[in-house]
Amino acid sequence: LSIHNAVTFSFFYSGLVAITLFNLVIIFDKQNKVSKWLLIPGIITIASFASFLLMPYITSSIHVQTLNPHRLARPDIRLKTTLEWSVFFSVIVWFVLMSIYLMTKKPTKVAKTEG
Repeated sequence: LSIHNAVTFSFFYSGLVAITLFNLVIIFDKQNKVSKWLLIPGIITIASFASFLLMPYITSSIHVQTLNPHRLARPDIRLKTTLEWSVFFSVIVWFVLMSIYLMTKKPTKVAKTEG
């Protein structure tokens, strides 16, 4: 694999893991520190990452072929490109929504400890 492929897959796999873990934190948060509605953009982002990573298995092509545009005939709309852009936009939307939520959230009162 080329360096580009290694970096590409490390981004997509680590992004999938990061957003999945963050969603799990929201799901199992008993104190409701983060609103549950933020699971929706998280799930969409996870689906985008997973779709891109599963694409070679769904289309019966190997990773190297799907990442090397010179080995395949180029249709007008390419599934790989569409899925890459869906990951990009879903990650941006997830970050923006999470940022807006955290910036507008009222701070919680922290109990003072005597020391």
